[in-house]
Amino acid sequence: MTSMLAALVLLASPPMIDPGVRVVSPRHIVLVVPAGEIPSDDPDNYAVVSQDDPNFAQVSYPNRVYLKGMPERLIEAQELPYPSIQTYEVVLELPSSLALGASYQFGILNRGDDFTYTHHPDLNWSPAIKVNQVGYLPDAFGRWAYVSYWLGSMPAMELGPEERRFSVINSATGAVVLTSRMQLRAPAEQRTEDAYMNNYSLANIFELNLFQLVNDGEFYIVWHGVGRSWPFRVGANVYDDAFITVFKALYHQRCGTALEEPFTNFVRDDCRYGDPIARSGVDGFTAGSSSFSTIPNEETEEQLEVAGGYHDAGNYDRRIQHMAVVDALVDLYEIDPVRFARDDLGIPESGNGIPDVLDEAHWGVEFFRLLQRNDGGMPSGVDSVGPYVYASSVLASYRYSIAASKLARAYKDWDERTARDLLNSATRAFDWAESNRPMDWEHETYWDAWAAAELLKTTGSAQYDQSFIEYMPFRDDDLIFSLPRFVGDTIIPPLLAYLSIERASAEHREAVETVVTNRSRYWLDSAQGMGYRT
Repeated sequence: MTSMLAALVLLASPPMIDPGVRVVSPRHIVLVVPAGEIPSDDPDNYAVVSQDDPNFAQVSYPNRVYLKGMPERLIEAQELPYPSIQTYEVVLELPSSLALGASYQFGILNRGDDFTYTHHPDLNWSPAIKVNQVGYLPDAFGRWAYVSYWLGSMPAMELGPEERRFSVINSATGAVVLTSRMQLRAPAEQRTEDAYMNNYSLANIFELNLFQLVNDGEFYIVWHGVGRSWPFRVGANVYDDAFITVFKALYHQRCGTALEEPFTNFVRDDCRYGDPIARSGVDGFTAGSSSFSTIPNEETEEQLEVAGGYHDAGNYDRRIQHMAVVDALVDLYEIDPVRFARDDLGIPESGNGIPDVLDEAHWGVEFFRLLQRNDGGMPSGVDSVGPYVYASSVLASYRYSIAASKLARAYKDWDERTARDLLNSATRAFDWAESNRPMDWEHETYWDAWAAAELLKTTGSAQYDQSFIEYMPFRDDDLIFSLPRFVGDTIIPPLLAYLSIERASAEHREAVETVVTNRSRYWLDSAQGMGYRT
């Protein structure tokens, strides 16, 4: 019977998910309890019995119990925080492991809940097994799965040598392609996951080495005696669908245009924020949070009819920070111009002969290019209050110059006129920022140095090399500077840009290479301290 059931389930790759019972280790199970009376944490309140397993032929009780409450939905009330209706996970430590193919009855005595479960580890999903459900590249260094589960106040999960065995199964054929043993990667008491000596899992984490999976296909993991994982794929194109999904999200965030079939099933009319926009004298960066109240007070008579950009989060603001989208898209194209030359990703510009990633990047830049003032100054964005466009900003001008000069470089082989317009706009924004930056101005974003690096990379002009050197904290002696371990990495993008420029100062490139290498070692060390290598 078990083999027949296994054969039937093999035809459908997803595992069987028992609604009430989940096995998370050889000796731990989880009961998923619906909302109602709070379950007890007394082991004598739980019973297990089986007609198939001699170890549970008589009614038995767990050694330990841990109760987890999980909000299912909130109850609206007069005061915050709102109360919630909770479901519960009850973790039971059993006196013995479950037998393969045996059926069990679990009961919660104070609530009268009963659970029936048949133990098929090769079919039943275990939430303790963590895999990358998107998939793994066959040549990527670091193909890991993990086993872990937080057991609350119980001792962390301990596994003997035989309890660590797992197999990887080909979903299409049922063939076992790998059998091995997992290794303890991070014990629960290890506290190396951040600068404050935390451990966010509070559980032993075991790693499963999948390096031997080099052939394309769909697979799943069976933890011997416990359960199986969700399926995952191995292949050179495993991230294509994920990328296209995220990429198409940008189309859905576009402002000033309708969303239409066949580009989406989520159609809507043109949003109203393509209406005329009034200029204001408020700089969104220097005014801070007060800009929301002060921006209408400095409205000018100048009106703009400009549509475009992206809606921001849950509102309709269009901010210069959205240039990060442009950076990411151009970076992808420059890293692999063949792979990202696709012109069929399903946006309105698809089929125009220009890579879709560059078309989408152009959508993000063009809105700000049209907002640019005649003197080159760039506002920090448009606030949906009004709507109003902010005043020109030194920071925003540098930030725009970064994105526009990068996109001009990428566009050169596809549309020379657009590339020239973008580069002209980028240099004008940079020149305005240089002319209007306050004396001894410094900013933690390093957007000034980054803009100089990108313009140097695009134009080859030595003036930008000098600006980059001036704005970076090079030391007087060996030029090499250090970065505090636990600060952000806003300085890294301009360093990486400069590192890729052959015409840059050789001695400064060498110093930058040392700084980036040192920082990379820190990143690797930090990842090693994380249980899941994140």
